[in-house]
Amino acid sequence: MRKVFALFTGLVLLSMLAACSDDTTPTPPKPHVDFEITTAAVPVAYTCSPYNTTLAVQGGTAPYTWTLAPASNPLPEGIVLTPDGKISGVMIAAGDFSFDVRVTDSSPTPQSLDKVFDMSVDVASNPSLAVFFDGSASVCTSATASWTPVNCYIFIMLDEENVNCAQATEFKLRITDVDNADLDAGSQYAITSVTIPEHVAVTLGDLFAGMALSFNRPMYGPEPVLVASFDLLLLEDLQNLSFKFDANPNGSLGIASCDVGFPIVNVTGREAAINY
Repeated sequence: MRKVFALFTGLVLLSMLAACSDDTTPTPPKPHVDFEITTAAVPVAYTCSPYNTTLAVQGGTAPYTWTLAPASNPLPEGIVLTPDGKISGVMIAAGDFSFDVRVTDSSPTPQSLDKVFDMSVDVASNPSLAVFFDGSASVCTSATASWTPVNCYIFIMLDEENVNCAQATEFKLRITDVDNADLDAGSQYAITSVTIPEHVAVTLGDLFAGMALSFNRPMYGPEPVLVASFDLLLLEDLQNLSFKFDANPNGSLGIASCDVGFPIVNVTGREAAINY
């Protein structure tokens, strides 16, 4: 009796499987997506500053390959377009540019699309604190090589309204990579020397943990005041090296000027300053 029941159960299961295999319910088709470049515009760029954006496309058959269209103007100096659609590099010159990109899909009969992009490259507004490289390794060239010595200079740049009463500054200097990640002292870079000019007195901390300075400003006129210099030794290849000023832990960053405690005195049009 048990054998008969087992045989009956097996026949029932086989019939159910057969019924499932004969299911003719149609699979709904995937919705059609037009093949098109979906990036509407590219971001504004700034001189002496890293640039990184990725073009997007939908429809067609992946993977996609990006190039400049045959009749396109060249990209602005300092940046490149890679086959995966990334536009990256360091901008060299300000201006308005236009270029035509082409994307090609991987369908049996490849499809291609062209699109024109306009790009503005501006000179960034530089805050009153700025770092300048020497000529041996600059954020306005490509990569900085391993074991490259760099002479760096920290300047305070003031407008004429504040030149005779600005007397102090407080800041923290960070050295970062293109992703805004802090570099590791000792493994990625080393500071071999720090020099403070005679007209500057260090009143708190050190250069990279927060620094309060006082100086005799009126005797120097409206030109940038050198407040410190340091020798930076790169210990690995670094692209788009950047300096950034942060507030000290007490929250102050800026220059003690005529009327207010710690404002930022904005100065524009100084392309060599790198503090982005």
